[in-house]
Amino acid sequence: HFFRGEFGKKAAYPGRPLISQEMSTGYPRNDDGHPTRFYLFQHHTPQSLVGPEAYENRDPALFLQRQSFMTKELAETIRRTNREECAGVLHFAYVSWFKNAWDAKTIEPLLTYHALSDALQPVLVSAELYGRHFYAGSSTSVRVCIVNDSEAGMELPPGKLIWQIKSGSIILATGALGTSAVGHYSNVWGEFALSFPADLPSSRIDATLILLLEVNGKVESKNSYDITIGTRSWANEGLNYPIAIFSSKSSVQLTALPIAGREITSFADARPDEVVVVPNAEITLGNSKVDDELRRFVISGGRVLLLHAGARLPSLFPDQVTNFRTCPGEIVSMHIPESPVFDGLEPLDLAWFELGGGRLPRACQGVYQIESRRAETNMLAEVVDIHGYLKTSADLAKYSGTPLVQLDAGKGRLIASEMMLVEAPQDPIAGRLLANLIKALGSATVAT
Repeated sequence: HFFRGEFGKKAAYPGRPLISQEMSTGYPRNDDGHPTRFYLFQHHTPQSLVGPEAYENRDPALFLQRQSFMTKELAETIRRTNREECAGVLHFAYVSWFKNAWDAKTIEPLLTYHALSDALQPVLVSAELYGRHFYAGSSTSVRVCIVNDSEAGMELPPGKLIWQIKSGSIILATGALGTSAVGHYSNVWGEFALSFPADLPSSRIDATLILLLEVNGKVESKNSYDITIGTRSWANEGLNYPIAIFSSKSSVQLTALPIAGREITSFADARPDEVVVVPNAEITLGNSKVDDELRRFVISGGRVLLLHAGARLPSLFPDQVTNFRTCPGEIVSMHIPESPVFDGLEPLDLAWFELGGGRLPRACQGVYQIESRRAETNMLAEVVDIHGYLKTSADLAKYSGTPLVQLDAGKGRLIASEMMLVEAPQDPIAGRLLANLIKALGSATVAT
């Protein structure tokens, strides 16, 4: 949100320095790394970052990973900002970056300490990355910023930027480009083509993008970014169920979806073995005749994937879905991680789907409120919007919901998704989720 200098532009006052002495992204506990209890249970802010993984029965490593990522990204983003608009940011809550902070013999740094050590290097090489999920064999243009706050107060001579994609100690791809001189207290931008290897050690790898800035044969700055690379065969794995794509004259087809199917214009035309996918469902299901057809089809045993049904879903199934609201959901969390719709996916995968073109990455565009006490209604995933302090715990309902809901009706099953699956051609995580949803419906056995 601040990649284009928005923080400085919005907060700066002409003729006065802009400082911030409390730039914070959350507070891990010193004993175990879980989020601080007051924020966890009173304000529900850690849930914005990791959903139910924030709670004390989960692995604190997940919260630490996400919180350190957010801290590092924020620090680097501010340092890439125009100096005339923004400088003088102090990161807040040092004590929460250490385990056993009360004992000099056992104190040790947590992940955020190391993340900020990289982000606050006096000479920093920093990549402007929007998404972190990439297909094997693809390439993308990456802007990179060299920040010179050298403690010696000297100009940084021309050098060389080396980039590497590594899996463990193995370098899978590499490249280099020359860099120009950078004056002291200045930033200089460059750009390079980042090419991902077509051949991977496995069909999905969690890799690292390494940046090395060399000047006169010496490494002046080193930085790294966690990325996920997947093959298209991994994203589409098991997508061999018969598919029917429902369309109407008024619907705008999501042609970018990497699925093919038999086109139908009536649910009565669907075969029992087919999964019916309805793109742009809020538009497609715009009349009572089609809505009635859909309900009858599901009740009789049909399996349907509704994409972006929006406000139509509460009208279709009012006893199970009570409300819908649009939201720019950047972070989605698994509510039922053992569901087959998340096969092959990791707990922190459902965030920041790659949209390309310098657009803000996001994972969903809306959420539903459901009647959770009904056994035939399941919230598969959840969103808690980024928010500040809550006055009461009940206020959480204003900021939360599910972008992925499974409804059983009669003998059939329907999954409604507000996830950004249209990004499947650019993002392997989105592609895998789309394939998983179809597979889960194709193999579903619904109790009657």
